[in-house]
Amino acid sequence: MQPLQQLAFGRILIGVLSWVAPSFVAKVFGIGGPTESHMPSRLFGARDLALGVGTLTTTGETQKQIVRLGVLCDALDVGAAVVGKREGSLPKAPAVALGVIAAGAVAVGASSLK
Repeated sequence: MQPLQQLAFGRILIGVLSWVAPSFVAKVFGIGGPTESHMPSRLFGARDLALGVGTLTTTGETQKQIVRLGVLCDALDVGAAVVGKREGSLPKAPAVALGVIAAGAVAVGASSLK
């Protein structure tokens, strides 16, 4: 399986889990809590699900555009991890983990565009 396909399947998995088990996803990533709204997790999940499915079901220029949008989202996720750590709304360990995961997704997505 190619790295881009792995990224797409990872997006689909995270997307589905963020929808059906948002508390589990929050716990895995060390963010949020049981009393917080699941809406942000589901929004994130919808985005990743759409990007993953779009990547796997398209080819050519359409697929490249979806991958570019994914790279943009992932780069913004890196920024969100940095901002969350700086402002104190995200503990250090989850900020680093989420930032590294997002940076890896940027690298995979960007390298597939060459």
